[in-house]
Amino acid sequence: MDYATALNAVPFVADDLVTLMVRMDTLGKINRNLVHIVGFDVALSPAGQNWDVFSRRLRATDAVFVEVVHTDFSGTRALGINEPIGTVDLFVNGGTSQPGCFNNQCNHDRAWHLFVATLDTGGHLVGLRCENMTDMSRNRCVGIPAVTLGTNALVKTG
Repeated sequence: MDYATALNAVPFVADDLVTLMVRMDTLGKINRNLVHIVGFDVALSPAGQNWDVFSRRLRATDAVFVEVVHTDFSGTRALGINEPIGTVDLFVNGGTSQPGCFNNQCNHDRAWHLFVATLDTGGHLVGLRCENMTDMSRNRCVGIPAVTLGTNALVKTG
C-alpha cells in the first residue's frame, strides 16, 4: 500500500475503531475508559507529510488522554511534526536526532522502539517539562514532577 492510500484510509479506520469500541462497551465486553490505543505515525512520532492543522490528524481532544512521542521533526527529510498536539507531548532528545541514528527513518522509528521498551522492561521513560522549545534545545527542562511514558495513568503532570 502506498502512502497516499494509507493516508486516505486513516479517518475511515479511526471511525470504524470508535464504532467497534462503543459497541463493545455497550455490550459490556470492554470498559472503553480502560482501553489504550497505540499508533505509529499517529501518536508515536506523528507523521508530518500531508497532515496539517486542517486535516483529521490526532488532537488532544480525540481521547480522554493523548500521549504523543516526537522523535523526528528536524530537517528537510523529517518524517514527523514539531507541534504539540496531545494532552502530553514528549520530545525525546529534543524530538530531532536520536542517539545511534544516522537518518530520519531511524529517528522516526525510535518512537515505537521507546514505547516497546516501556512494555518489555516493565520500566518507564521519564521526561521533564519545558516552558518552550528554546529551553528544550538548551537542555533546561526542570519540570517536577517528571512525566512517565507508557503508564496507565490518564492524568499526568510535569
